[in-house]
Amino acid sequence: MNTGIFQSGKDDKNKSNISDGTMNNMMNINKNFNFSSFNENELPRYVNEFIQKMNHPYICMIHVIPKLLSIFIYFLGPFLFRNEQTKEYDFIITFAITFFLVSLDFYLVKNITGRFLVRMIWWIDSGDDYSNNVIFHSLEDKSSNSNEKNVFWFSLYIYVFIWLVQTIQMFISFQVCWFLLCVLCFFLSYYNLYNFWKCSKEQPKIVTGVLNKINFNAILKKIVNNTY
Repeated sequence: MNTGIFQSGKDDKNKSNISDGTMNNMMNINKNFNFSSFNENELPRYVNEFIQKMNHPYICMIHVIPKLLSIFIYFLGPFLFRNEQTKEYDFIITFAITFFLVSLDFYLVKNITGRFLVRMIWWIDSGDDYSNNVIFHSLEDKSSNSNEKNVFWFSLYIYVFIWLVQTIQMFISFQVCWFLLCVLCFFLSYYNLYNFWKCSKEQPKIVTGVLNKINFNAILKKIVNNTY
C-alpha cells in the first residue's frame, strides 16, 4: 500500500490548520488595533496643535495657497479649460492664470509673508547713476516662531524645485510654449528665494551643513555603477 497518499493528506490538513490559525490571529490583531483613532483624531489634533503654535496662521495660508493654486492650474488647467468644440487644450488661459498666480505669490512673499514670518524684506534701490542695488533688511532672531520659519522656507524650497523639474522636463520634451512658462515661473520663484536666502543669517549655515553631510562622491559612484 502506498502510504505517501495518506501522508500528503495529513500534511494538507496540517497546512490548512496552520493557515486558519494565522488568519484568526490576523483577525484578532485587526480587531485589537483601532485604525480609525489615527485617521479621525490624531491628524486633526496634530494640525490644530501646529496651527495654534503659530503667531500668524492667516499669513501662513497666504504664503502657501497661491503656490498650491498655481501648481494646480499648471497641471490640471489644460483639462479644466478644454475647448468643447475642438477638443483641444486651451494653453493661453492656463498660461495666463498660472503666470498671474506665480506673480501674485512673488509679490506677497516679497512684501508681506517674508516680513511677518521670518522678519525679512528686500527691495531694489535705484542709485543716482541709474544702477540698481538690492537692499536687504533683516530682524530675524531666536525668538521668532520656528513653525512659521519652517512653513516659509520649506514651501519656498519645494516651490522652486517643482518649477526647476518642470523646466528641465519641458526642455527635454521640446515643448517651447510650456518651457517658456516654466522658465518664467522658475525665475520668479528662484529670485525671491535667492534674495531671502542672502538676507537670512541662518539659512546659508543650514544649507552648507546639509551639503557637507551629503557624500556626493558615493552618489556618483552608485550612479556610474548602475549605468555601466
